[in-house]
Amino acid sequence: MLKYIGKRILMMLPILFGITVIVFTLMYVTPGDPAYAILGENATPEQVADNVAYMQDFQPLNEEEHALVEQAAEITRKSITIGCTSCRYCTDGCPQSIPIPSLFTVYNDYRRFAALGKAQYVTEYKWATDKAGKASDCIGCRQCEEHCPQHLEITEWLKTIAETFE
Repeated sequence: MLKYIGKRILMMLPILFGITVIVFTLMYVTPGDPAYAILGENATPEQVADNVAYMQDFQPLNEEEHALVEQAAEITRKSITIGCTSCRYCTDGCPQSIPIPSLFTVYNDYRRFAALGKAQYVTEYKWATDKAGKASDCIGCRQCEEHCPQHLEITEWLKTIAETFE
């Protein structure tokens, strides 16, 4: 497992370096004031001045504001039933071609917004499985779980999703 993680980190380094080079290049190659880039080419000089003035006295969050942001983040974390990051490592070797992250997203949304009713999420589930495997197609080989960096019990969640939407 450590070797796998090491490979992933080594694969990430060139990508991170490339993105960094691209961002810095764009920052120095893009002509004009960054305020115009943010506001658009039709921005008036007054709008640009207002945008620049707004950021002149920028203050980082104080402790109370930081605590509110943390509280909001915790509420968001608690509203997520399945902690899938949609990395898709689980889908590569799936013999049934089940779109696991997509199904997890539909299920998370259903649980989070259950008051809206189930019909919408059944429709989203059908769209997600239209040209791919359904949750009930899982054969329990657990290849997905071997590749999941979140160590989710994917096969168990797929059973729950099948019971919910099929």
